[in-house]
Amino acid sequence: LIGKKFELERYAKIAGKSKIPWLSVRGNHELYSDSSWFYYNEIVGDTDYTFDIGKIRYIVVSSCHPKRIKNKNYSDYLITRGEIIWLDSLLNDAKAKGLNPVIFSHVPPCIAPEYTWHCLGDKRSYPKPNIEKSNVKTFLSMMRYYGVHLAVFSHIHHYDSFKDKGITYVITGGAGAPRYKEFKRGIAIYHFIKMNIYGRDSLIGNVYSPDGEIIDSIPPIKVNFHSKIEKPSMKIKRLKIKNGVEYTFGSPLVREISIRNMSGKVLYDTTLIKKDITFPLKRFHFYKYQIKTGSKIIKGTFYN
Repeated sequence: LIGKKFELERYAKIAGKSKIPWLSVRGNHELYSDSSWFYYNEIVGDTDYTFDIGKIRYIVVSSCHPKRIKNKNYSDYLITRGEIIWLDSLLNDAKAKGLNPVIFSHVPPCIAPEYTWHCLGDKRSYPKPNIEKSNVKTFLSMMRYYGVHLAVFSHIHHYDSFKDKGITYVITGGAGAPRYKEFKRGIAIYHFIKMNIYGRDSLIGNVYSPDGEIIDSIPPIKVNFHSKIEKPSMKIKRLKIKNGVEYTFGSPLVREISIRNMSGKVLYDTTLIKKDITFPLKRFHFYKYQIKTGSKIIKGTFYN
């Protein structure tokens, strides 16, 4: 599969026969032919979308994006800046409404020591350097900050489920492609996963063989939405520099930053997705600042 029009049409025809809702997540193989990104949206549907059922908010975000290099079509492995801002608004809204967010995407984030390649942040993947341009640090910090308990991925051709810093990660890449046996973790098997809501605030999932039998050697995936999540640091340092001010943050989250003079005129108004930023300002002046992360707002004044 390289994302040709007839392949996507055949896929849509098969999915259209399903008696249950069939939702798709775009992967890298849908982007290897000319105009494949256009045909995917036209034939299959949106790449980023969300819906709520009960107390759970399901969020699908594309981590594969089209790129042309050396007269060939490639796929960038990243969560775009626009998607990060979109995720931030959805997760902040879910938090305010008491909804439990679950995220689905194709490429899993690199989480050392087991997963350091073939993933978001892999230095060998596009765009380079991937650890910076993929926004993977911000993505991971946001999931912890907003209390995401479950994140489901594919791309790596095996099955795995593990917990890291309060988040349950599931990799389900055993749908039919050749299986990977190079990873220290995971089981190289063909499979599918069925998850059910149980109780008021939990999910349980079992791994099945292609014949529909539960694979007894794999324990069920259990996610309790009331478990505690480690939150990234919200600390902010402000340092005066020769011609301005430098802000350094404890974690790379989405932040809206504005700096005004004392008369109220906006000098800088930006959305930041990294750990530090420098503003050139006039010396010997008073300034007002406002920094917003999710629903948390910090205000103050300073003299430069």
